Amino acid sequence: MFHEPKEMGLIAIATQQTQGKGRGGNDWLSPKGGALMTLLVTIPVSSSLGQRIAFVQHLMSLAVVEAVRTLPGYEVSFI
Repeated sequence: MFHEPKEMGLIAIATQQTQGKGRGGNDWLSPKGGALMTLLVTIPVSSSLGQRIAFVQHLMSLAVVEAVRTLPGYEVSFI
Protein backbone atom coordinates (compact mmCIF):
# COMPACT_ATOMS: atom_id res chain seq x y z
CA MET A 1 0.00 0.00 0.00
CA PHE A 2 2.64 2.53 1.03
CA HIS A 3 6.17 2.58 2.37
CA GLU A 4 7.42 4.08 5.62
CA PRO A 5 11.03 4.50 6.66
CA LYS A 6 12.30 1.45 8.58
CA GLU A 7 12.92 3.49 11.72
CA MET A 8 9.22 4.41 11.99
CA GLY A 9 6.45 2.27 13.45
CA LEU A 10 2.91 1.92 12.17
CA ILE A 11 -0.41 1.61 13.96
CA ALA A 12 -3.71 0.76 12.26
CA ILE A 13 -7.01 1.28 14.06
CA ALA A 14 -10.29 0.13 12.51
CA THR A 15 -13.83 0.90 13.64
CA GLN A 16 -14.89 -2.50 12.29
CA GLN A 17 -12.98 -5.33 10.65
CA THR A 18 -14.57 -8.20 8.74
CA GLN A 19 -11.84 -9.72 6.57
CA GLY A 20 -8.71 -9.57 8.70
CA LYS A 21 -6.19 -12.40 8.88
CA GLY A 22 -4.19 -13.27 11.97
CA ARG A 23 -1.34 -15.63 12.70
CA GLY A 24 -1.62 -19.00 11.02
CA GLY A 25 -4.29 -17.68 8.62
CA ASN A 26 -6.89 -17.33 11.39
CA ASP A 27 -9.80 -15.00 10.64
CA TRP A 28 -9.69 -11.74 12.58
CA LEU A 29 -13.11 -10.18 13.16
CA SER A 30 -13.70 -7.07 15.23
CA PRO A 31 -17.22 -5.75 15.75
CA LYS A 32 -18.05 -2.07 16.08
CA GLY A 33 -17.13 -0.74 19.50
CA GLY A 34 -14.13 -3.02 19.98
CA ALA A 35 -10.72 -1.65 20.90
CA LEU A 36 -8.62 -3.70 18.49
CA MET A 37 -5.53 -2.45 16.73
CA THR A 38 -2.39 -3.56 14.96
CA LEU A 39 0.96 -2.09 15.90
CA LEU A 40 4.01 -2.70 13.74
CA VAL A 41 7.34 -2.34 15.46
CA THR A 42 10.57 -3.66 13.99
CA ILE A 43 12.80 -5.40 16.52
CA PRO A 44 15.84 -7.33 15.30
CA VAL A 45 15.44 -11.03 16.17
CA SER A 46 19.11 -11.19 17.20
CA SER A 47 18.64 -8.48 19.86
CA SER A 48 17.88 -9.23 23.50
CA LEU A 49 14.33 -7.87 23.02
CA GLY A 50 13.91 -9.89 19.83
CA GLN A 51 14.69 -13.03 21.82
CA ARG A 52 11.83 -12.15 24.20
CA ILE A 53 9.17 -10.96 21.76
CA ALA A 54 6.25 -12.39 23.77
CA PHE A 55 7.43 -10.31 26.75
CA VAL A 56 7.56 -7.21 24.52
CA GLN A 57 3.97 -7.90 23.38
CA HIS A 58 2.81 -8.10 26.99
CA LEU A 59 4.61 -4.87 27.90
CA MET A 60 3.04 -3.04 24.96
CA SER A 61 -0.42 -4.30 25.93
CA LEU A 62 0.11 -3.15 29.50
CA ALA A 63 1.21 0.27 28.24
CA VAL A 64 -2.02 0.62 26.23
CA VAL A 65 -4.14 -0.36 29.25
CA GLU A 66 -2.30 2.08 31.50
CA ALA A 67 -2.72 4.87 28.92
CA VAL A 68 -6.47 4.24 28.68
CA ARG A 69 -6.73 4.26 32.49
CA THR A 70 -5.53 7.89 32.49
CA LEU A 71 -8.67 8.95 30.59
CA PRO A 72 -11.63 10.34 32.55
CA GLY A 73 -14.13 7.57 33.26
CA TYR A 74 -11.61 4.75 32.79
CA GLU A 75 -9.73 5.03 36.10
CA VAL A 76 -11.10 1.71 37.42
CA SER A 77 -8.62 -0.32 39.41
CA PHE A 78 -8.62 -4.11 39.05
CA ILE A 79 -6.58 -4.69 42.21
